[in-house]
Amino acid sequence: MRLTLLPLALTAALAVSAAPVYEAYNCGRERIDQLAVFGDSYSDIRNVYELSKHTWPLPKTYFSGRFSNGPMWPEYVAREKRYKLLDYAYGGATSDASVVQGYSGSDSTLAVPGFIQQIQTYSPTTRSRATLARTLFAVNFQGNDFIFSPDIDTQVVLANLEGGIRELIAAGAKNFLIVENFNYGLVPYFSADPAVAAKYAAIAVKEHAEYQGLIRKLRNEFSGAKACHDGSGIDFKVLDLFEFFRKLTSPRELHRLGITETVKGCVSNDYKTVCPNPEKYFYYDGFHATTKIHREIAGAVVDLI
Repeated sequence: MRLTLLPLALTAALAVSAAPVYEAYNCGRERIDQLAVFGDSYSDIRNVYELSKHTWPLPKTYFSGRFSNGPMWPEYVAREKRYKLLDYAYGGATSDASVVQGYSGSDSTLAVPGFIQQIQTYSPTTRSRATLARTLFAVNFQGNDFIFSPDIDTQVVLANLEGGIRELIAAGAKNFLIVENFNYGLVPYFSADPAVAAKYAAIAVKEHAEYQGLIRKLRNEFSGAKACHDGSGIDFKVLDLFEFFRKLTSPRELHRLGITETVKGCVSNDYKTVCPNPEKYFYYDGFHATTKIHREIAGAVVDLI
């Protein structure tokens, strides 16, 4: 399937190669009509903006409370698929705020809910089984645990993510979109210092491998033949953002996208100055992708689901 709002000549091929291939049974699903998103600034649609009383991200620099220069990937997906969008993501969010508290705001002092706390806000046990079965639950966390607690083990983070996913399954969730981590060492904020970049790249590689192991584990447990037969099967769609970003930054894809800058962000380090040509940039600031990249992510997601 193709998004009508952007060129996606190669998105299908990228999506197929980006998502790990697993042996899994297709148990059939209810018709999806809602997208519930849990995550951080790569999915946040005005939540930190409202929490900060419209002060962060800076209104003059960022688009309508998003951590980018335009709409985020969940918005593009919801528009294309005509889903009702429920967004619980907060910039700065970690996998569990009770283990590692995440922060946002201009001085990074605004405490935000993690994955487990976002699930509590969604309150799955108060929703009908029919509603849960018609909802696609997206999980997209991109490394804040390691920013706010640099020495935390990747296995602790993956255990938190697994715990949240299992909580949703226990309540009746049937459909998941898992967005695996990308290479944090390549973001402009870290890449400016080779030693720091190498540290976060190593963390990202380790987390990425363990994330794929978690997906195999969940699929083996919840998506096998017996689960399909007794009606308890869970559908896991996976977007491997690590591989997807690697492919998007290949010369051929950069040419297609019209992007010429992948090392620096369009926004200055003090977040006050914006470059005149953000459409030429992969990153909008030191951490976050431009809306052009969010559209590419959305295209891959639409192809997956």
